[in-house]
Amino acid sequence: MNDYVCRRLIAVKNSISDKLDKNESYQIIINDTTLNGYCTNNKCSSNLEKINAGCLFLFDAFFKDSSVFNYHNSINIVEYVIIWLSYM
Repeated sequence: MNDYVCRRLIAVKNSISDKLDKNESYQIIINDTTLNGYCTNNKCSSNLEKINAGCLFLFDAFFKDSSVFNYHNSINIVEYVIIWLSYM
């Protein structure tokens, strides 16, 4: 994994924290505004929207246009996104 990919994955990991609430229900909290732009009205309401925002952020970072795709030129990036999704 190259530095660019690693930094994007760390950015998403640092933007989304997962913890249990007082009812011991799994909650996903967005810690900064990095991912809100990927949600409706720039606000992620549900856990699913938050996970989708993280996934869209990663796909946007890695496959925004053909120049970015050619730069990375690696199918491993898709695997990294899927691994991140399985973590969520």
